Amino acid sequence: MKDHDLRLVAPAVAAWLAAAVAIGTGRAVAYGIAGAAVAAVVLVGRRRGDARRWCTLALTCAAASAAGVGLRATAVESGPVRALAEAGGRAAVEAVVTADPQPVAGRRFALIRMRAETVDARGRKTRVRVPILAVAADRRWIGLLPSQRVRFTGRFAPPRRVELLAAVVVVRGPPTVLSPASTVQRAAEHVRARLRLAVARLPPDQRGVLPGMVVGDTSRLDPRLAEDFRTAGLTHLLVVSGANLAIVIGAVLGLCRLAGLGRRRAPFIAALAVPVFVVVARPEPSVLRATVMGLIGLLAMFTGRRRQGLPALCAAVLLLVLIDPTLARSYGFALSVLATAGLLVLAPPWRERLRRRVPGPLADALAVAAAAQIAVAPVLVMLSGEVGVVAVLANLLAAPAVPPATLLGAAATLIALVWPEAAQVVVWPAGLAVGWIVWVARTAADLPYATIPWRGGGLGALALLAAGGCAVLTLRYRRVRLVVVAAMAGTLVAVAGLRILSPGWPPPGWMMVACDVGQGDAVVLSTAPGRAVVVDTGPEPRPVDACLDRLGIREVPLLVLTHPHADHVDGIAGVRDGRGLHMVLTTPLGTAKEALPALVPAGPPARTPVGGPAVGEGSQCAKTDGARPSSGQSRCGTVARSAVAGQRWQIDDLTLSILGPAGTGPRLTPDDDGTAINNASVVLLAQRPGFSALLAGDVEPEAQRVLQGVVPPVQVLKVPHHGSRKQEPAFLAATHAAISIISVGRDNDYGHPSTATMDMLRRLGMRIHRTDQEGDIAVVRTAAGLAVVTRH
Repeated sequence: MKDHDLRLVAPAVAAWLAAAVAIGTGRAVAYGIAGAAVAAVVLVGRRRGDARRWCTLALTCAAASAAGVGLRATAVESGPVRALAEAGGRAAVEAVVTADPQPVAGRRFALIRMRAETVDARGRKTRVRVPILAVAADRRWIGLLPSQRVRFTGRFAPPRRVELLAAVVVVRGPPTVLSPASTVQRAAEHVRARLRLAVARLPPDQRGVLPGMVVGDTSRLDPRLAEDFRTAGLTHLLVVSGANLAIVIGAVLGLCRLAGLGRRRAPFIAALAVPVFVVVARPEPSVLRATVMGLIGLLAMFTGRRRQGLPALCAAVLLLVLIDPTLARSYGFALSVLATAGLLVLAPPWRERLRRRVPGPLADALAVAAAAQIAVAPVLVMLSGEVGVVAVLANLLAAPAVPPATLLGAAATLIALVWPEAAQVVVWPAGLAVGWIVWVARTAADLPYATIPWRGGGLGALALLAAGGCAVLTLRYRRVRLVVVAAMAGTLVAVAGLRILSPGWPPPGWMMVACDVGQGDAVVLSTAPGRAVVVDTGPEPRPVDACLDRLGIREVPLLVLTHPHADHVDGIAGVRDGRGLHMVLTTPLGTAKEALPALVPAGPPARTPVGGPAVGEGSQCAKTDGARPSSGQSRCGTVARSAVAGQRWQIDDLTLSILGPAGTGPRLTPDDDGTAINNASVVLLAQRPGFSALLAGDVEPEAQRVLQGVVPPVQVLKVPHHGSRKQEPAFLAATHAAISIISVGRDNDYGHPSTATMDMLRRLGMRIHRTDQEGDIAVVRTAAGLAVVTRH
């Protein structure tokens, strides 16, 4: 670190931490932090020396940061908007969109950050100027652009967390657009649309990835491919980052040199590319942040003054946090800062050491990839609870294709503005480069142990840092290396022995598996080797597909989608991938079209008696004896039908009885709230010799009270609604289950499972198993009864 000027590190970190703590605790604590910092400045000011000067600066920055948060918190925590939110009232709002609408993975709604300007409650119109967050279910919100002025009506609620928001507004209908977007935003959208037109003839994967690499537009990206990029550690390629700007400016400087421009004129021309880049990628806070970080890296690179790179980064952090304190709690901001710091601090010495053993270009690529990945690893662990093992290798393999893909994509974007046909030609080689990156992402994601489970949150990050410190000591001292090698050898022998002696996965005799699909449901009921009924599919295709692959499932005679919430139906493509899927049952209160966009239109409600066809009455694929078709694929396609209470299905030796809902209630509409849709869940009783389970979807107390009189005793209960607080004790008690399974995502935003629900299950004598803590959960039949085997 002697090659770096560290004097601004303390002020930048102090401002960052003060803002992060103040935002998370409210305005009173914010003002308290500011006051304590000012008092500390007075005390430190009595001392002498250089240390006093820099300590005073750090404390002053902390005070300014905390005071800024306090002032903003005062603005949002008082006034008519927060009062309306505390009362849970409804009002008409006029607001300006301040960021792109963000669809929520696994949910059928979007989040839109806006600045409210007028609020009309009960005919009284009030002018305001506070930030709000809209939660909108109508897909017409997705097309809004930043700077558009809209009007809508919604129900106000206070933010769940302490944030610099005046309110969260739940909106059911579409927005009314009052004014178009600004000229700059319209220009950015026009450029993006032209790029989407230019890539229209590329294969689907390339068509989805290339706009993301060039301008951060991932609107056409397959969610499964996005998950592969995340697993492979390549997600940074799909967002606007400083690397995009570095590639573009590098190309401009190269062209300037070829044109014979001197060193004085070339940087000026390259600087003109920056505003163009910002306009095309959208002038949002994330883009501006990435631009600042990219310029810092370029400054250090082209001036050759490595010592000045870190002070420039710290100054940028300090300035950005003081301007926008919410960045202090932004994971994207933390990743940008740490990645830039890694390139400035770690990459240069690693590059010099590697050049002694490998060629220069390879040393540069290795040093950059390793430095960036190691620098951001603690934050990634906090987010995902995983440590990427293949990320450095994947970045190394993908790196040669990134510049040509980005540059040719940028060139095609500019050409498409005047000559779309020529742009389609230019974009073709860019697509080839993107094809290589996609192959790297998919191959790396499919490797065994591509990621290693790790504790998430702050403790996980601290544990990873401790492990990194141990690794450094191990590499530095020979005796420590010998001890570690001996311990690892012993561990390897023990693991190999356990692997040989253990039954592996899936465990023999498994009857039911709750797949770990994150915040969602996916349950597999075995009917025969390679054949199973699936109940719900989780929020994404890849996790349920992987779970079924591990279980060796090649054929799904019946898929039950309990209700049309995305965390139960959006993984349907993963169930269909390479498997025969014959029939799908949905709630009778919804429509197959809502939940099954890729399937055939729904037929009438099926009324199948016990012993009837395994895959649906009237289907040419039906088998009265439950035998497997001759191939793994359905010969007649997939039939979608509505379930009906009282219906029973017999598939091999598995009997499924539908307990609810009754098909006579009001049909679901897009305007229904979450409770109405949850209560429309299909509730199943699964039985086979020596096994019984109740799969209750997401039913809430209202539906539970209706069903509690018809619920028979079972051995296994899939706890409704991910273990939320909304449970009817009599319903849970009526099951008399010994085993309860909660399908829930790690560190979810909903507080699932509820402590009250967990206590209730324990009082009822149930053993509790959770997918967020244990991974896939299998219920197996043994000589002594049912047992649970987990795959973590």
